[in-house]
Amino acid sequence: KTLVSVVKARDFPVESDANKLVNSCCISYRIDEKPIALGADGDYPAWLWKLHVDRKPRPIAEIDINSYAYWRRVRKYTLKYWNSLAKIDGWHRKDHRETCNHAEKFYKEWSQILMRDSC
Repeated sequence: KTLVSVVKARDFPVESDANKLVNSCCISYRIDEKPIALGADGDYPAWLWKLHVDRKPRPIAEIDINSYAYWRRVRKYTLKYWNSLAKIDGWHRKDHRETCNHAEKFYKEWSQILMRDSC
């Protein structure tokens, strides 16, 4: 048996000084130094303000068709579609993965009805 030690989580104090929250980065800095101050918007590169920060993914229509992200999304949706078809027909089940004719094995009575009706 293995022994697991339980460590009590430490509670860190939450910063409540509004001036400090608005004017500094609030990242780790040395105790004896001043906090890192935020700059004006013009001090930062333009691409920083164009970053996608929403939790929801962008609609596929907004993504560039030549980008890696677009084709990853297309692949994801295609696999999701194929898996839904497999779930309906049972392709994913182990007993359906045989080399014999799938239609004859599972739809034998339907194939006989179709053969009878076509004659």
